[in-house]
This record gives sequence, structure tokens and C-alpha cells, in this order.
Amino acid sequence: MAKKDIHPSAQSVALVGDSGAAVLLIHGYTGSPTDFNKLPKFLNENYGISVFVPLLPGHGTQVEDLVGLTKDDFIKVAKQALEPLLAKYDEVFIGGHSFGGQVALHLAARYPALGVFTTTLPYKLFFPFDIPFFYELYSLLPVNKFSDKGLSKEELERRRGAFFYSSMPAYSVKLLNEMNKDLKKLLPLVKCPFLSIFLKEDTVSHPKSGSEVMKLVGSDIKKTIMLDQSGHGLFYSENAPRIYNEIAEFFKFCIIN
Repeated sequence: MAKKDIHPSAQSVALVGDSGAAVLLIHGYTGSPTDFNKLPKFLNENYGISVFVPLLPGHGTQVEDLVGLTKDDFIKVAKQALEPLLAKYDEVFIGGHSFGGQVALHLAARYPALGVFTTTLPYKLFFPFDIPFFYELYSLLPVNKFSDKGLSKEELERRRGAFFYSSMPAYSVKLLNEMNKDLKKLLPLVKCPFLSIFLKEDTVSHPKSGSEVMKLVGSDIKKTIMLDQSGHGLFYSENAPRIYNEIAEFFKFCIIN
């Protein structure tokens, strides 16, 4: 597959509604707009919300295309997608899954969003990935530059139809930690209502991420939901309908209040 050939299942999403509200959704690292499964369609068809899910750089093609990209490359694309929405729509929300949640909070700290939500935000990583300078040590080892994500058969089955890379660059750990270092300073600047959803047995985000984020985020209105589920792709589970409704109710709350 040539680098410029975007997989048909990884295309950006743009669903225009008639409610005057819009949401920018940001997918996870090594994922694609399909990370959100049926959420865009649910919000658009049931609430008339315009939903936009851009494909981040290096995604939708081959994992090698991620090499050399920095956090600024991803934040830049997200900003370029958000600014036209703020100019056009009266009510604009931001949402992000996993790494996309980190990007979403970067934006929410700098732009006047009506509300922001994140799912499985990797603010705190599991040992040994939370050790300072772990990436530098890891890069010295004689291993392949790409690491298999080790997804279980169960999760692979649940995420059938989604587009994502089954491996990731070793430097992804450094990327996540760099984003979190920024967020430690930026979270107090997030003043809009905030909803964050976590999984008790997440394979990436440490369960303590929720409490640590809530201590720092500057919003007076904030809610954490912890689901009794394993894996990382929560939009591909039996909890998906509940998550769709929780996000929709969060939007309704923000608009009314």
C-alpha cells in the first residue's frame, strides 16, 4: 500500500446536522475515526449534531508513516479542524479517545469549547512505561523499532470492522509522556464541563488516571465514569450504547446550562 492511499475504512468523517451544535472527535494513536464505532452516526441522527472526525497524520495507511511525527504534528491538525467549527457553530464540543483525549484537552485548554470529554485517557501509564527516561533506555535495546500491541483475540473480535495498526513505534511511550507533561500545566486551564470515561481493566491507561486528572482539571463541572470492562476499545463492547447515551446527555447538560 502506498503511503498516500488511505484505507477505505479509515476515512475522515463529516456528518452535518441541523441543531447548531458540532463536535470534533479525535481518534487514538495508531487508530482511526473508526475508534468511535457508531458514536458519530448516533449523535448526528438522534440529536442533529454535526460530527467531524479527522484522520490524524501517519494514520490510515501503514504504521511506518508514524515515524518522525511529533505531538505538534497531531495538535496542529486538530487545531485546523476545530477553528472552522468555532467560527461556524454556536455550540462546539471536543472529544477524544485515548491519545486523542490528550489532544482534546490540549485544545480545551486554549479554545472556548462548550464541553470536552475523553475516553480511556492515558494520563497515567502502567509500570514500567511510567518511569522517567524509560523511552531512552528502551531505545538502546536491540529490539525492533515497532512493538506489537498484543491485543487479545477477544478484543480483536470486538473491534472487527475497525481500522487500526496492530503495532506501534517504540517512541510512542515518549509521545504519551510528553503529552502528559504538557497536560499537567494545561489541565488547570480547562474551564468547560468535563466528562471522562475509564475502564477498570484497561490495558493502556492506569485506573488512577481518572482521579489524578480530576485533581488538576480547572472545571467546576466534572464527572468520571468507571466501567467494569477490560481492553481499551470501549466503543466496541456491550457498554457502547450506554457510552453513547452518557456522551449525549453530557452534551444536553452543557447546552442547557
